[in-house]
Amino acid sequence: MCDLARQQANLNASDVEAVSGFVIWPKMRGRNIFPMCCFCNTGSSMASMSGDYGEGEEGRQSGVVDTTSESTTVSYINFSVPFGYSQVLIARAASRRSIAPSGFAATRCYSLPAEPNDVAVLGGGITGLATAHYLAQSNPNRKVTIYESSPRLGGWLHTEKVEIDDGHILFEKGPRTLRPAGNGALTARLVNQLGLEDDTIFTLKTAPAATNRYIYYPDHIVRVPAPDPQKGFVANASALIYALTSEPAFKGIVSRVLLEPSVSARDPSVTDESVGDFFVRRIGRRLVDQVMSAVVHGIYAGDIYQLSMKSLFPSIWRLEEEHGSVLAGLVHNMAEGAKIPAKEVDFINAMKQPYPFSSDFRKNFRRSNVFTFRHGLQQLVDKLEETLKQQSNVTFQLDQDITDIKNTEHNVELEARSSTRQSLSKHKHTHVISTLSPDTTSRVATSMNRDFLNLPVCPTPTVMTVNLYYRTPNLNPPGFGYLIPLDIPIDQNPERALGVTFDTAYSASTPGDKDFVGPMQDTVSNRGTKLTVMLGGHFWNGWSSYPTKEEGLQMAESVVGRHLGITEKPAAHSVNLNYNCIPQYTVGFEDRVKRFHDELSMRYSGRLRVAGNWVRGVGVNDCIRSAWEVARELDTSDLTGLEWLVKPKNWVSVKSLLFQSESHIHKDGQKTKPLTQRFRYIRGSNQGLLEFYRNTCDDFREDSYDTSTIHSSLLSLRQIQATIGSLTQITLGHSHPIVGTA
Repeated sequence: MCDLARQQANLNASDVEAVSGFVIWPKMRGRNIFPMCCFCNTGSSMASMSGDYGEGEEGRQSGVVDTTSESTTVSYINFSVPFGYSQVLIARAASRRSIAPSGFAATRCYSLPAEPNDVAVLGGGITGLATAHYLAQSNPNRKVTIYESSPRLGGWLHTEKVEIDDGHILFEKGPRTLRPAGNGALTARLVNQLGLEDDTIFTLKTAPAATNRYIYYPDHIVRVPAPDPQKGFVANASALIYALTSEPAFKGIVSRVLLEPSVSARDPSVTDESVGDFFVRRIGRRLVDQVMSAVVHGIYAGDIYQLSMKSLFPSIWRLEEEHGSVLAGLVHNMAEGAKIPAKEVDFINAMKQPYPFSSDFRKNFRRSNVFTFRHGLQQLVDKLEETLKQQSNVTFQLDQDITDIKNTEHNVELEARSSTRQSLSKHKHTHVISTLSPDTTSRVATSMNRDFLNLPVCPTPTVMTVNLYYRTPNLNPPGFGYLIPLDIPIDQNPERALGVTFDTAYSASTPGDKDFVGPMQDTVSNRGTKLTVMLGGHFWNGWSSYPTKEEGLQMAESVVGRHLGITEKPAAHSVNLNYNCIPQYTVGFEDRVKRFHDELSMRYSGRLRVAGNWVRGVGVNDCIRSAWEVARELDTSDLTGLEWLVKPKNWVSVKSLLFQSESHIHKDGQKTKPLTQRFRYIRGSNQGLLEFYRNTCDDFREDSYDTSTIHSSLLSLRQIQATIGSLTQITLGHSHPIVGTA
């Protein structure tokens, strides 16, 4: 507490004691003092002690709390009675927030923040609509207003229905499928809430789209080695040996992986490096350029030598830091159990709660590799829009481009411009949640330091998608699609394509197709072949203009002609240019986000928060998770929505979670075997976690468990498999999905 604040509170220096992360006001002399140092920003608003922190009567007991812990529980103070000589605590999470960065001194002192009963949501994409849904759902009396700059809602989820002679086909201009793993557990609940279970199309794990994934190197399509359920052990082993010894893309994988532990760990002074540089150090340049760069093209449309290893794959970054070797860390995890961020445990527990899924949906969700909907992924945002418009506390403001977000003494004031009416309007709200890009948010948040305009948090490349439909079926090999790496001769990819998806592979075209469960998307009598070519991404960085639609179509036809041998003219097509569509977590991203977080918190005191595809991940499931969290934590003041990125992650051992108790009593009174007995042979493995959840959690027994939640508990292992997929797990076929799959 600074001297100026102490003078205002009429306290002596002896009345204030600061001890090792605690700030204690022992003697308040019966005065209802608002204990926040508005002058040096070393205090914390009392509103931050509400909501998730200390619910119930226990939370209202005064005491001392270690604020250096990520999971701090904060006491309430009853402002309706005198304090007397009771001790009062102000918890300050993160010493980083306790002292304002140089040059960012707070300029205004505000009163206790208002209740979040009038919330503006900026952006009408999947994050914005999901945020509004969760806000309205949690409090029917809360007013929610959605501002969208364009005439349509849905953002990047955009499905086009194209009519041809004998029916229609669907083209996805953005994402095309969702994955049930990880944050897909939350998406499944949203699907249920919106009544979309019967319209869900599941691609089963045994389908070619789930087992066959390809890369293009150097002049032909190469299947990523993975077990084929249609073949026996000998055939799969032979295919694996052939790929590792004969395909140029995979030569040297085994030897480089085995030698990885002998490579020196990075210098402790290195705080971040690119994904490419990290793996070049660990396993050599060939595998990075020939395989892993293709995986990064598929996820981010980005340059593997620009993206941040620490931000994108913190689990692997930590393995080298703790064990000196990625492979040694993986071996250690197999013996001692992998580690996951403590906050993921809270998410797992939330997803473990019983949910009224239909038995068929639960069964199919468990069996699926990806899923979509009868009318494409846009059906998800269309249903959200329809549901929100039925709620009296939700309003939409379309064609409203936000030009200013100003923090005032009592509220947040927005200025919006209509492109059609060329007029400005002003709106006041208690809180604002921006799902816009960080650079757009900083540009319009004029209460922030203007220096941030020259410090972009994350660049966003532009990607062109070209949908093609051919009347001839099976023009592509069976599978999901292929990705194109950096290290490919220019004459094989002069168009700078990122990859091609085989869209026929994730939707049934004939009734009763054994690879799918659910309705059909396309109504044409002839199955045909449907593809999507992705062009641009980081290859187009710095371009002042992009190809026209006609040029894009020609480029896409050239790509599939050269790579797949398709000479037929498409019967239907659609070309779409997605400007600034995928955030790039470039080297130094974490530091830039910390500065953004500090500035946002200081200037808006929790009234302006952020969510979107740059907070939790670029996938649709990640956006829904980001929306769920920012809405869930809105009643907790002084947050920005970036705590997941800026707070130190408390890594928790999965093994410690598994062995918290030796037995478990089910509701039916049956006592299970001790965990140590049921887990003795498969300790630390995915199957071990599956076994644990099936036998110890009522909500996860065979008749009711949702495997997506189990996958959530394996987050760190999934991240390892997704990235090192091209290193140790690529032979298992766990390479990350192509652009547009979340």
